[in-house]
Amino acid sequence: MALVHPSGYPLHLLLSKLLTIIVPFGDISFRVNLLSALFGAASCTLAYCIVTDLTGAYFAGFITAMSLGFSYVFWSQAVIAEVYTGSVFFTLLPVLLLIKLQKTGDKRYLYGLWSAIGLSVCHHLSTLMSAPAILIALLAFPRRLRFKWVDLLIASVFFLLPSVQYAYIPLRAKRATIHRYWHDGYRFPDPAKSFEGFKFYVTGQMYRTKMMSIPMRRLPERFFYWVKVGMAQLWLIFSLVPAGFVALAFISPSVLIASIGGLLAQLLFYLGYDVPDIVYFYLPSWAICAYVGGVGAGCIWETVRQLGARNKSVNILLLVFTAILISTTLSQAVIAYPLASMRGNTLAKDMAEDILANLPKGSKLLIMSDDLLFAIWVVQRVENKRMDVELFSYPNDERWADEMAWKHVRKFIGKGLVYVTFVSPSSRKWFLHPRGWVAMLSEKPPLRVLGKGSPPLNALIDAPCARLIELKLHRERIHPEMFVAFTCHWYVLDPSQVKEARVLWLLRMKDTDIAYPPVKDAGGNKRPFWVAEAHELIPHNVLVSVGDVVTVDYCLPAEIDILPGKYELLAAVVHKQELEGLKLSDGKELKKRFWSRLKVVGECEILIR
Repeated sequence: MALVHPSGYPLHLLLSKLLTIIVPFGDISFRVNLLSALFGAASCTLAYCIVTDLTGAYFAGFITAMSLGFSYVFWSQAVIAEVYTGSVFFTLLPVLLLIKLQKTGDKRYLYGLWSAIGLSVCHHLSTLMSAPAILIALLAFPRRLRFKWVDLLIASVFFLLPSVQYAYIPLRAKRATIHRYWHDGYRFPDPAKSFEGFKFYVTGQMYRTKMMSIPMRRLPERFFYWVKVGMAQLWLIFSLVPAGFVALAFISPSVLIASIGGLLAQLLFYLGYDVPDIVYFYLPSWAICAYVGGVGAGCIWETVRQLGARNKSVNILLLVFTAILISTTLSQAVIAYPLASMRGNTLAKDMAEDILANLPKGSKLLIMSDDLLFAIWVVQRVENKRMDVELFSYPNDERWADEMAWKHVRKFIGKGLVYVTFVSPSSRKWFLHPRGWVAMLSEKPPLRVLGKGSPPLNALIDAPCARLIELKLHRERIHPEMFVAFTCHWYVLDPSQVKEARVLWLLRMKDTDIAYPPVKDAGGNKRPFWVAEAHELIPHNVLVSVGDVVTVDYCLPAEIDILPGKYELLAAVVHKQELEGLKLSDGKELKKRFWSRLKVVGECEILIR
């Protein structure tokens, strides 16, 4: 066992390790994924218990559990090795224990409540945001349920006991792993050598620049998208959240305080958190909305049922409401299943094994995508394959690129041992030679002169200086944070013009207009659906003559935020002067100048991250 990226997740790691030992079936990846499924199922059970304990409406509790379980984002995280279903579980568990404590006054629920909060801190520190609201809710208990100071002191011990798990971090910090950001002269402090280093790692200070970094003027927009996607996740249950809050004011003011406080804490922090996968961090807040909406549904259902007992004609309304709840929940499942199901999906494993199998011995592999990094890590560390390949986690922030990557591998580039899975500004200092999923860095251009050929009768692109005879994509399915690689065969017509020629490449989602602004996601982040780059037709300092057939390799970046879907590759040969003063990110100007000259030369698919 080693460390994952900050803030450590010691409870999740220890439970994952336990499952790999006690589960007698499936491979290691399946057993670790199983923890997310267990947390997911337990979260749905907690939502059911919360609604039924508060309203007595078992049907509404069932619908709430199913609505949460069938929501796409939640379901998608319940079938992979991730921490988000655990965050939902530790958001709901204290609420249920609070309800039990209020109903019974049993001190054991008080101790269990603070034990749950203590365990949640060992899962992720962000779950601690709900603790103040829980404390205020306890103070709002009726006088007869107030606890003595000694009870609260014992509860604090139960809260602190689980923190022993954080000893895992300094104990395992020396374990050789790609996530040791503090080794080999990096500027980050070592969590095993000082309290400052431990605090730096556990509190995730590497990501502090992302926290509360969204400007205030964008927060209303982010909130709107949070509501929009929440409605798309939970459908009718989400729309009943206002009714649920009103009902809680009468049923349990303490739970109302805990729910509003927990929801506000989640929103105030995560609406300002600037990361591309913010939608997953919204899951705890949507889970709160799920049980609050479920309470609203339960109260409405019980009220209509009681009215129906006195007036049978009202039963029609109950049947209609019941039918709507069932149909919307089943519709959620039908829509989410094709997107969330991972049945038979071995892409990550196949990709990792294929990459490692085709790398020369002693290679240095730079990876930007965590998804791919972890997949390769599993093949190496669990299956003990290709341990000779050294992995480097390439930072998204180019400011750290030299310190965390290039200075360690630069001397191996001339030996043909350095490979990348991405295209970044700093990687463009060298030539990229694509080989399947990866590209080798080299000081030599990715070009071969095949010899003389006959003038082609048909060409994909017919320019005065050269004709594009053939284009072959290396992969037709592309993962975000990687690249689109292809090999072109050119027939040279005028060598003097070739030197000044540029190939304008445009990777565009089918049936979209590049003049339109980028699409915005649930976090209000811009999601591009096209990318354009201009490359030398023939890499500089390479001499060619009339009639030469030349093969050239090209790589276009597939950014982390790019929208998934079917894409087409377009190209045009232009003079370098035509590109002067043009920003290739300006879709309107790009379309105005070159749209009539761009030709479709290939197609590919960008996969869902």
